[in-house]
Amino acid sequence: MHKIIAIIAISSSFFTMPVFSQDVEELQALSGKKIAIGLNLFTSTNSVDIGSSVDNDSNGLALNVAYLLAENWRVQGYYQYESYENSIYAGGDNDRLNELGVNLIRVFDIGAKFSPFAQAGLGYGWMDLEANTESSANATSLKLGIGVIYQFIPSFEAVAGLDLQYRDWTDVQIGFDDLEADETSSKLYLGANFIF
Repeated sequence: MHKIIAIIAISSSFFTMPVFSQDVEELQALSGKKIAIGLNLFTSTNSVDIGSSVDNDSNGLALNVAYLLAENWRVQGYYQYESYENSIYAGGDNDRLNELGVNLIRVFDIGAKFSPFAQAGLGYGWMDLEANTESSANATSLKLGIGVIYQFIPSFEAVAGLDLQYRDWTDVQIGFDDLEADETSSKLYLGANFIF
């Protein structure tokens, strides 16, 4: 009986050895990789409130640089360019926003190639204004999001997610009026990261 148990144990180790060695190789490959650089393309459904709520959807792209921390945490800086369907403020083409920000991301390792994640972020944006008393408008943003990462190989992953975002725009003087604006958004995006 002891011989049978020993034979089963030894033979099972041969089956698990390739899996274990593959996991070790992946961990060794990832151990030196600390930086992820990526690009996201997005579309956003926005509700802009300037006295009354107006739908003003947008799309754009974001360039991301992330530092991979221990325990599946990432700190990600980003630059985002966003183009609205309509002008935010009346008069001129006031429909292009540039934004810089930072996200804190928690990746949940559930095995295989898929990993869900959650993130929170802060951003600061600016928009050049035409045909207004003010030359620019600024916005601060807060966002929360969820998504999934699919890792093709240790150095390349695809990303898909949904962010809910709130933006508080600075007051803009148009004529004798000060316009207050805020914005709520839901943003869907797809992207890819290269890990170095």
